[in-house]
Amino acid sequence: MRILSMGLLALAAIPVRADRAAVRPLDLSELELPPGFEISIYARGVGGRLMTFSPTGVLFVASSGNGRVMAALEAGRVQTFASGLRQPHGLAFRGNDLYVAENHRIVVFRNATHPSLSAGPPEQVAELPGGGGHSTRTLVFDRDGKLIATAGSTCNICNESDPRRATAMRFNADGSGMEIFSRGLRNSVGLAMHPVTGEIWATDNGGDGLGEDLPPEEINILRAGLDYGWPRCYGDGGRYAGFSGDCASTQPPELGMQAHSAPLGLGFYTGDLFPAQYRNDAFVALHGSWNRNQPTGYKVVRLRASGGRAAGAEDFLTGFLRTTSASGRPVDAVTGPDGALYVSDDQNGVVYRIIYTGPRLNPGGLVSAAAAMAAAAPGALVSLYGVNFRSQPLQASSLPLPVNLEDVQVRVNGVPAPLLFAGPQQINFQMPFGVLGAAQVAITNGRATDTLEVEVRRAAPAIFTRDTSGTGLGAIRQSGQTLEIYSTGLGEVDPPAAAGAAAPRSPLARAVANLTATIDGLPAQVTFAGLTPDFAGLYQVNAVIPAGARRGLRVNVILTAGGAASNTVEAVLQ
Repeated sequence: MRILSMGLLALAAIPVRADRAAVRPLDLSELELPPGFEISIYARGVGGRLMTFSPTGVLFVASSGNGRVMAALEAGRVQTFASGLRQPHGLAFRGNDLYVAENHRIVVFRNATHPSLSAGPPEQVAELPGGGGHSTRTLVFDRDGKLIATAGSTCNICNESDPRRATAMRFNADGSGMEIFSRGLRNSVGLAMHPVTGEIWATDNGGDGLGEDLPPEEINILRAGLDYGWPRCYGDGGRYAGFSGDCASTQPPELGMQAHSAPLGLGFYTGDLFPAQYRNDAFVALHGSWNRNQPTGYKVVRLRASGGRAAGAEDFLTGFLRTTSASGRPVDAVTGPDGALYVSDDQNGVVYRIIYTGPRLNPGGLVSAAAAMAAAAPGALVSLYGVNFRSQPLQASSLPLPVNLEDVQVRVNGVPAPLLFAGPQQINFQMPFGVLGAAQVAITNGRATDTLEVEVRRAAPAIFTRDTSGTGLGAIRQSGQTLEIYSTGLGEVDPPAAAGAAAPRSPLARAVANLTATIDGLPAQVTFAGLTPDFAGLYQVNAVIPAGARRGLRVNVILTAGGAASNTVEAVLQ
């Protein structure tokens, strides 16, 4: 896939000034997130490079500058796990063992989940190319249990003498069997396995000296044997000056991003705290430029990637950068066991915790108020389930039903839906008429909006029962020789009217013409069909009790509309 999220403005080299944004004190109130999200500082004094969670829920953070790996047991409680390492950076758990990528090697700390969090001596697993240039090393386990480790280039743009530089290497878990997995990766700092496809995604930082907007930074999907271009090529066929070779044979990026924004850590969201549409998307930390006249980056972006391919990026956490000064530099983003997103910042040596407090719909959280009816049908009474809808329950108190219950509103394909009830975890509403096929249900509570994709289709009648089970005694009232049957799913019907009283081409006339009732196995004459005057979305059908129907016993009642039969309920005829 060849997606570039920024314009490639010019191929000619343009001088750039080596100047990162000036440091500004951190102020959390300046940081911006989408509506419904909140941020706080989870840990201080942790260095703030790459992170991982242990199987027991402890957050481990690489503090590369002082050779330590820090452990944040809970908010505000931090201790040193290991020290005396050479630029520890990449972290990954395999079972209870913590693997750490130093500048020159991979080591493992056995039983790193022990409650004491006291590291024993590290065991060397594999040698990595050490030295300067891009000196951090990153690792991740793939779905086959093999180690993928990256080592960046020694230079800006050059031919490397060590074939392991500017590559992703693959090892067995014990460090044996090293092979070059992918090459042409100038500096891939972030590695993460896609939770659905199992493929390894990587950030990559492009070269310097080509101008403000070249070359693009890259998001790549690493595959065995592929060449991602550096030092010959960048982006979608761009070429570094002075290097020959066929760029058509190199792998273009999955996504191109603004030059010099410095994408570092990358992590997929696998929690349940955020709205469902965030699941399996990626978050990328843009560390920020050091050599661009107008600084760029200094934020976290959301990469839409749940389907296994990149579908564009959008800002998620911003506000660090103010013109030419920055109050923080994000490095990594990982999902915690609590569903929160944790973001490291090495300018402030902290880890932030981002939670969602807006409305969140459960996947599949739309159901019919009538158990036998399809959940989404025009005019149906339906319920939405989730969390954080509102603090206190609120019931509609007048007719016609309102489309707002204070701060709560539901829209279906943009059409406001009449609301019956809104509580902390449930909303009851009427599916708007005129909506059919694929539809988006959106709940807004004044702070944020969450959405759910549904299929709206016509449904068979569904007679209400006294216990909402769809079986047993129906919600039926007898008035003389007539049964008043309450149902949904009769189609788009005009307001109540006597059968035959409506215009011949009206929906009511069509509904009555196609509607039959059966009481105790006998056909019953329908004398009325329409929406009840006092309860939106609920239909009332009046049917005359047949002369042969048994009295004083439970008998079956069935409605049929357009050839589709309802659930069978019971009534006791007087």
